[in-house]
Amino acid sequence: MQRLLYKIAKSRYNNNFILKGGMLVSSLVGIGERSTVDLDATVKSIELNEDKLVEIFNEIFSSATADEIKFEINRIEEIRAEDQYKGFRIALTALMENARIPLKLDLTTGDQITPGEIRYNYKLLFEDQKIEISSYNIETLLAEKLETIISRSTANTRMRDFYDVYILFLNYKKEIDFKILKLALLETSKYRGSYKNIVNGEQILKDIFESDFLLDHWRSYSRKYNYAKNIDFEDLEEKLMNLWNLINESRMS
Repeated sequence: MQRLLYKIAKSRYNNNFILKGGMLVSSLVGIGERSTVDLDATVKSIELNEDKLVEIFNEIFSSATADEIKFEINRIEEIRAEDQYKGFRIALTALMENARIPLKLDLTTGDQITPGEIRYNYKLLFEDQKIEISSYNIETLLAEKLETIISRSTANTRMRDFYDVYILFLNYKKEIDFKILKLALLETSKYRGSYKNIVNGEQILKDIFESDFLLDHWRSYSRKYNYAKNIDFEDLEEKLMNLWNLINESRMS
């Protein structure tokens, strides 16, 4: 998947794709701390449709690179059909010698990035090399994940969202601008239609951490993934409630 990101970064579409999601989290906290096989990005200044995506990625894939990895598009399907802005999921195959590796690329448009995307030096695994790409700032990355946790409440079974918020807060607490994070959370919730949930966020978080259903899901997740095995549900509660309190205490100018 990193070779796909490398090809995008070296193409003329470098500034049109803004990295977000699990691959960005993995880079920020260390690849061994969070596994992912998908690439998520927001697209700007391109009108998304299936024909245009085929044209763009055929151009990106045609560029020569030293690794000799080739990519082919298997299918493209529309996602977020109910939203004002379109999104697409692209199923790909990476071809390397005799191996065929399935990959997934999720592209969206219209996402609220507060105050805007940044330029990020992405460290390539197993190589002493970085590539410069556009990405979410950490405040918007956290805001989207926190909004998902709160809006889905006790019905949420995506434990990776809890882990991502936990590990990002643990590692980047000193770097986070909580005024920007508060604004990003408000803008994200307004865009997603979940503002009322965010207003009641503290109580929803309390309900989440009183849920035996989510406790069982977290225990299963932490047993399955080695990077989460030493994090118990009480640790999650402490960090997320601490984060929420810091957001509430911040004053936007």
